Amino acid sequence: MSRLPPLDQAAFDPAQREVADVIIKGPRGRLSSLFEVWLRNPELCDRVRRLGDYARWDASAPRDLAELAVLVTAAHFAAWPEFDAHAGFAEKGGISADDIATVRAGGRPEFDDARRAAVHDLVAEYFATNRVTAPTYATALAAIGEAALVDVVAIAGYYAMVCMTVNVFEITG
Repeated sequence: MSRLPPLDQAAFDPAQREVADVIIKGPRGRLSSLFEVWLRNPELCDRVRRLGDYARWDASAPRDLAELAVLVTAAHFAAWPEFDAHAGFAEKGGISADDIATVRAGGRPEFDDARRAAVHDLVAEYFATNRVTAPTYATALAAIGEAALVDVVAIAGYYAMVCMTVNVFEITG
């Protein structure tokens, strides 16, 4: 992380130590540079962690759709460390390497899966216009249902915050 110095874990106050321990003992297994930024405000960090846990592991949106929403978001913000971190998760979720490369380049893949096309189009349209048209919304709703649609929007919003943090604090890894 280039704009903020790394934190000295030995100097954590009790609130920082408690949140850091939860992160390290949880599914992430480590305290990343991203969480070091947020740990400067432990209450914020813990709340962000909880939302991130939901977005990463507990959302009703299928993993491929969630990761596609992350990639479109990261590409929009040109937050390449975040994009690269999630490209592997997306590929494991079934998104092809070609489709990942197309999203990275700002393009729209030719999806074989109508659900993926709907998620891509919804998130990309929102970031391009700050709105979603009725046809795009209707297509996404029909393709993935209400609960997954709400989760996809929340995931894109969460990762917008992640990407802003990456870019503002110039986090490289």
